[in-house]
Amino acid sequence: MCIVLVSCSKSELDNLTPESGDMLSAKTTGRVKSTATSTIGGYSFGNFINVEGNTWTVDITHAGAEKDISHLLIAFNKTCLDFDAATLTATSASIHGRTLTIKPTEGTGSQSCTIPSASYFKIEGFVDGDVKGRTEAVTLTFTLNQKMGVEVFGVTVKAGSTQSDGGCFAGTVAGPGCPITEGCSMSQGFYFASKNSAHIWAKLPKNSNNEPVLTVGGASMTEAVARNTFRSSKKTAAQKAFFQAGAIILSSSSVSSTASVMPYVDAVKTFLKDNSKLNSNDKSMNSAAGAIGNWIDANHCEE
Repeated sequence: MCIVLVSCSKSELDNLTPESGDMLSAKTTGRVKSTATSTIGGYSFGNFINVEGNTWTVDITHAGAEKDISHLLIAFNKTCLDFDAATLTATSASIHGRTLTIKPTEGTGSQSCTIPSASYFKIEGFVDGDVKGRTEAVTLTFTLNQKMGVEVFGVTVKAGSTQSDGGCFAGTVAGPGCPITEGCSMSQGFYFASKNSAHIWAKLPKNSNNEPVLTVGGASMTEAVARNTFRSSKKTAAQKAFFQAGAIILSSSSVSSTASVMPYVDAVKTFLKDNSKLNSNDKSMNSAAGAIGNWIDANHCEE
């Protein structure tokens, strides 16, 4: 029996380079474990974990299969991180502490399942009883020569040639997902109270008086108006949200477009249809301002 694993994933930035002189750091966090399981061809696959660096583990449990595992193929259709498809391979694999054999291809004989169209490699050297007949999960470990994040593994189990369907069974197992790149932002105080941000304001569109204008949704303020309003002790909820979302917008060179703060920024943009909305004390704007502020505190750029 053989197993073919095909990966599908979201394409995502793995590193943000802040504009020189503006932001100097970007933060990345990773989702490294999936607890999902799927039963395919009489074997249960689950707990795909990117243990460390390029090393992965997956738990395999016997779930009624008649045949022992003979080999498996792992293919990557798309990954979160850039990699060289031509040189992708595994450098090692093991089960029960025993080293398995890595080969570059699966073969095209009558005992083979469909070869993946994407880059893949073969692991063989399993012996009878490695998984079949055991009540506990068995952990397979493999190490790649390149780093990648995986959303979904496609699994094809080869169970021998004596069955009418050729012994190939297909299914999917969720992977741990793609790395989340948050990036970083300077605070509202940096942009609306400190003169150190003047060079960033200077890059914004200008009005007819050649004054830089910050726009959030449909509402806008010139630099002078924004700084004066920010100093007020009687800011409305919408104005507070404007400044927090504005800080993210002004930090756009170092905040990932997929950062977890973006839904709150988008909510502010949607609410602020025009400048009249800046007078609102809608509770949703207080909530959005607080959420954005918390994100900035946790992902603050270094000056």
